[in-house]
Amino acid sequence: MIRRGNKRRGNKRRGNKRTKHRASNSDQAPRPETPLSGLQRFEEDARQKRRSWLRRPQIHPSTFEEPLENEVETAEEVAERARKQNELAKKLGWEPERLARFKQLVLRYGKDPTIANYLQIRRDFPEAEVEVGIFSGIDAPFKLEEKLAGQDFDPLLIAGALDADEPDIDAVCLRLLELLEARRNLPKEGVGFIEERRKAISDATVNYLIVEMFEAIDRCGSWIRIPASLVVLLREQLCGSNPDVHQLYLTQQRFRQAAFNAGLNFQHKPSVRKLAAAAGVSRGTAQRWLADKHFQRLFDDGRRFAASRDFKKWKKTVENAPHEKRAGAPAGVPSKNT
Repeated sequence: MIRRGNKRRGNKRRGNKRTKHRASNSDQAPRPETPLSGLQRFEEDARQKRRSWLRRPQIHPSTFEEPLENEVETAEEVAERARKQNELAKKLGWEPERLARFKQLVLRYGKDPTIANYLQIRRDFPEAEVEVGIFSGIDAPFKLEEKLAGQDFDPLLIAGALDADEPDIDAVCLRLLELLEARRNLPKEGVGFIEERRKAISDATVNYLIVEMFEAIDRCGSWIRIPASLVVLLREQLCGSNPDVHQLYLTQQRFRQAAFNAGLNFQHKPSVRKLAAAAGVSRGTAQRWLADKHFQRLFDDGRRFAASRDFKKWKKTVENAPHEKRAGAPAGVPSKNT
C-alpha cells in the first residue's frame, strides 16, 4: 500500500520519516478572526473602560498644601513639593496653567468640601481623582472615645477598622448592628425607658463611623473586599430592607407578570373576576390593572408567546409528565434553550 510517497510493509515504513509534502505553517492561509458577539464586545468595552478608569491617579490634597503662617519649610521640603507637582503635570500632560487651576480647585475643596466644589473638580479634570476624606486620621479613634463609651467597643478594633482592615471593619459593623437591634427592642414606655434610650447608640454616631470606614477604604488605595456586614449596616441606615422605591418596583413587576400570564391562559382579555382569581388579587386591584394602558400590550405579548412553538413544546412536556412518570420514564422540565 502506498500513501503520500511512503511504502508501508506491515507496521514498518520505508523512506524519509518526515513528510515531504506537508505544507508549512507559513504556507497556510490565516484563519479569519471570529467576529465578537454583542455580549463579548460589551464585556471587552467594559474591561477597557475599567482599566482606563483605574489608571487615573489619585491625588492627595497635601500635594498642594502650603505651610501655615507659623510654619517654616526647609528648602528641601519646598523642592520636594515642587517636584511632586511637576511629576504630576508631566504624567498627565498638563501645562503650568492647568496644574495651577487644579491646585486652586483642590485647595478650595479642602477648605470647603461641598458637593458643588467636588463636582467642579470632576467636571474640569475627569482624568484625575482627588482623595476626599475629611474625617479620617490618626486621631479618629480618640474622637469617638466618648461616644462609644459603654458600648463594649475595643479601641484597637476601631483603630483597625479606620485603617481599612477588613476583619476589623466586619467586627465593628457586626457590633453596630447588634447595638441597633438592641435599641430597636428597647421599651417605649414604663419607668426609666427614656434614660435607657438615651444610653443607646445614636444614628449620628453610627453614620459617622460608616463614613470614617469608607474614607479609610478610599484612602487605602489597594484592593479591598467590602464586608457584607458593612453593606447590611449601610442599607439599614439609608433606606431599610423594604423601602418605598423597592415596593413600587415589586408592585409594577407583579402587574407585568399578571398581564403576561393572562395572555398565556386566556384567549381574550379576561374579566375582572377571572383576572382576580388567576392572579390571586382583589377585584379592585384587578380592575385597576385592566384599566392600565400597558395591560393590553403585555397581554398581547403573552398571547404571542403562547402561540410559539417553544411554549407549545414545553406545555406538552409538562402535561405529559405525569403519564411518563406512571410509565416509569423520568419527567423533567426542558431548558429555556429547548
